[in-house]
Amino acid sequence: MRRIYHSIITSHDEVMFRSPRDVGLFINLLALHAYRDNVDVLMDAEMSTHAHLGLFAENPDEFMWKLRISYDRMFNTLYGRTGRLGEKGAFIKPIDGRYHICTGLSYIGRNGLHHGLSGTAFGYPFCSANVLFVKETGFYRPGKLIVSREEIASLIPRRYDFPDSFAMNEDGVFDRTTFMATQMTEAYYGSA
Repeated sequence: MRRIYHSIITSHDEVMFRSPRDVGLFINLLALHAYRDNVDVLMDAEMSTHAHLGLFAENPDEFMWKLRISYDRMFNTLYGRTGRLGEKGAFIKPIDGRYHICTGLSYIGRNGLHHGLSGTAFGYPFCSANVLFVKETGFYRPGKLIVSREEIASLIPRRYDFPDSFAMNEDGVFDRTTFMATQMTEAYYGSA
C-alpha cells in the first residue's frame, strides 16, 4: 500500500551537492527512479549536505536506497572519488492526515528559509515550492524546455527510460512540473 513519507538523505562529513550541476544530476535521478518505481514526488529540497523528499510510495526504503546508490556512483565518477557518500541509509518517516502531511511538506519546501539561505520558501532555487500553484502565484517561469526524446536521452544515463511527458530545462535538468505530483500536493493545501 502506498503512503506519504518524509525522507532525508544526509552527508554531514562531505558536501553532497558541490554545485547547481550536482543538484541537477540528483533531480534527474529522482525523476527517473520515481518513474521507474511508481513513486510520486510531492516535494523536494536539496541542501549542500542533505536532501529532503516528500514521497508517495509503496516501498520508500528500496526507492531511497536505489536513488542514493545511483547518485553516489554518478558523484564518484564526476569527482574521481570512491565509496559511499554520506551517512548510511536514510531517514524515512510516514506522515498521515491532512494537517500532518501539509506540515511535513511545508517543512521540506521551507528548508532554504529554515537554513537562512533565502527570505522566503520561494527564494531558494533548489526546492519545489515554486512549482506549486503556478497559475495562482506566477512565481514559476520555466523558459524554453527540451521536449525531444532523443535530446533528453542523450543527457541521461543509457539504462533509464522516461515518459513522453518529461521535459528538461536548458541546463539539462528535468523540469519539476513534468515529473512531480503537483496536483496531489496542491490538493492537500487546498489553495495557494
